[in-house]
Amino acid sequence: MSRRFTAVCTGALACALSLLSAVAAEGGRAELVGDLGQERACEAAARKILEERRLAIEAIAKTLHEFEAGKVSRPVAANAIRLAGKLRAAELADLLARHVDFAVLPGEKSMGGIEQLLAEAYPTPAALINIGRPAIAPIVDVLREAKPESFRSQLARNVLVSVAGNSPIRRVEEAIKEETDGEAVKRLKGQLKLLRDDVFRHERRKEAMEAMRKRPKPRLMPHYDDGSKVIVREAPGDEGGNGGEAAARRQEQ
Repeated sequence: MSRRFTAVCTGALACALSLLSAVAAEGGRAELVGDLGQERACEAAARKILEERRLAIEAIAKTLHEFEAGKVSRPVAANAIRLAGKLRAAELADLLARHVDFAVLPGEKSMGGIEQLLAEAYPTPAALINIGRPAIAPIVDVLREAKPESFRSQLARNVLVSVAGNSPIRRVEEAIKEETDGEAVKRLKGQLKLLRDDVFRHERRKEAMEAMRKRPKPRLMPHYDDGSKVIVREAPGDEGGNGGEAAARRQEQ
């Protein structure tokens, strides 16, 4: 199963790269479409890509169903989930949403910070975010069924905030109006209360990241003390710099 899965995905990628290379070689000119032979080749390549993508999505779905049945390991299922995100497989949004809190141990060579480790340990939210708006309805269904204070709900709300643009709160409000089950309405109202806090934190974080992006970076100038070490100082006149010695030192090679 894993060998066929890898072969299908590799074939889809190779075909896509081949088509893109053909288009790039022609510079995107109208002659590419005008030439009948090239047009037919392009159409055939496009059909092959779509077929390979379909086979890859079927393989992903089969892998996740086999994981549910206990026939596939977590690392294999995690790779399938990540590939679904790369393919932006909207067809798998419902299936992925069911596994929004799927967890796998990060690789031993993981060197990233806490956010990267969490993304590796919980690959489904990133896959759903890549899929985008088709994931909204399945994620709202998760919020309808899960306890608001659960980690599963937290992951689902994070996805909703990321993919619903300016309307994550409205999406849940609409679900509350449409819901007829009293217990589900209670859960959705609990989700809505926490979602407002999530949206607020998300907006503050975006603002902080934008401010950091716009902040000018100081130029660094090397200064030698006794010929054996380099002291890195901020160049005079840089914004935010005071000409003081930076904390980092390194041995000169």
